[in-house]
Amino acid sequence: TGTISIIAGCSSGIEPYYSIVFKRNVLDGSELVEVNPLFKDIALREKFYSEGLMTAMSSNHSISGFSEIPEKYRALFLTSSDISYDDHIKTQAVFQKHCDSSVSKTINFPETATRDDVRKAYIEAYKKGCKGVTIYRDNSRPNQVLSTIDNKKSSLTTQQRPKSLPGVTEKIKTGYGNLYVTINFKDNKPFEVFAQIGKSGYTTQADTEAICRMVSLAFRSGISLESVIKQLRGIGGSNQIYADGARIFSIPDAIAQILNKYSDVAESTSGTLSNIKEICPRCSSSMRFDSGCFYCASCGYSNC
Repeated sequence: TGTISIIAGCSSGIEPYYSIVFKRNVLDGSELVEVNPLFKDIALREKFYSEGLMTAMSSNHSISGFSEIPEKYRALFLTSSDISYDDHIKTQAVFQKHCDSSVSKTINFPETATRDDVRKAYIEAYKKGCKGVTIYRDNSRPNQVLSTIDNKKSSLTTQQRPKSLPGVTEKIKTGYGNLYVTINFKDNKPFEVFAQIGKSGYTTQADTEAICRMVSLAFRSGISLESVIKQLRGIGGSNQIYADGARIFSIPDAIAQILNKYSDVAESTSGTLSNIKEICPRCSSSMRFDSGCFYCASCGYSNC
């Protein structure tokens, strides 16, 4: 199973192939593209191998739709997406009969699988006497061990910066000194962010500038303000402090708190920026103001 089969260069037991060409994410963050060696040998021998075919196959779990591959090999090299959850369970149940312990088996559901599909799989496994069953729905996590390769070109476009933009500058205390955050707006939405940290050293300022550049790129590329705040909020640092009734975990966290104040920015008739909000330093939910204090209805935190 698993890693042992990779080391041995053999089948991983009763599991079907995940895909004939796929990407493997390993522990150090690197990616390995793998081609099933048996399929490659056959393709070369039968003279239907090509780099173009391998590239096309890498974007698909199944090879059933590739007419350039002889039908007998399409039928031979079935993948997990070609096999129903019921057949997965039947395979496991047969092997389970002859094992005193339990059998390792994963049902690879497609991304379109529903809760009802999962429910039926578990019930069927119980009825057939399986001691345990594992399911995994494709792309249910942002990073997974095995995945197909996305060969589509990104449709992400980055907006060009106008010559002038309205903005606002806020000061917030951090464990590294006062942080001055400038947010410029376009169409009443944050468009770019600049920040200056005082008397903290060149490295800290470089890191702050890098964060702001990436945040600005995200905004110009259409990434939502809420998504950016979620990524930055709560990042911990070594010099955490309390300021103005809120906990400042780090410079990224401070930038997120400033951004959150302008999550619902709108221009009033006088051209000022309004609808400033507070964010909970404990759970990142929006806080409410009542009786002179900001409090969080989600976790109970209060800055009083």
